[in-house]
Amino acid sequence: MFNLFDTFLGLPLHPLVVHATVVFVPLAALLVGVAAVWPAARRRLAWWPPIVTLVALVSAQVAQESGERLEARVPDTPLVRAHAHLADGLSVFVFGLLVISLVVTYLTRRSAPTQAERSRLARLVLPVAAVLGVALAAGTLVQVVRIGHSGAKAAWQQAATTTPQPRRHERD
Repeated sequence: MFNLFDTFLGLPLHPLVVHATVVFVPLAALLVGVAAVWPAARRRLAWWPPIVTLVALVSAQVAQESGERLEARVPDTPLVRAHAHLADGLSVFVFGLLVISLVVTYLTRRSAPTQAERSRLARLVLPVAAVLGVALAAGTLVQVVRIGHSGAKAAWQQAATTTPQPRRHERD
């Protein structure tokens, strides 16, 4: 029924789990980016950016592992190799988002909004974290689009370029 990272109910697991990655990674990037630059949102979001980013990291890892299993089953083409090469780096981006989200959330929780004077550490680190958070969020979003596009090309390029045969109706 389920072969870890390979198949589920006889179907390759990769096309099933990649949808979680496509949802959670951009959501994590947006949450981290917003929390990094908008103090009011940062306080309201609380621990949601790190939690969603952790889910995104797990989904990216499962997608990568299942993709490697699927790669061993499909013909070795330049498109498949390009997709696999792009996908190898996604977890690094998401891990970076996780680190930034933890730093920003920790410093926000540590520096209560009612404090008249924020801690010196927070004043120094939060602007750097904001710049890194936005840069990582943007890079992560671009990388997800590139990976998804290359995967779609690898899966559908031949089907899209072959000449379709006319369909026969059942009455014919």
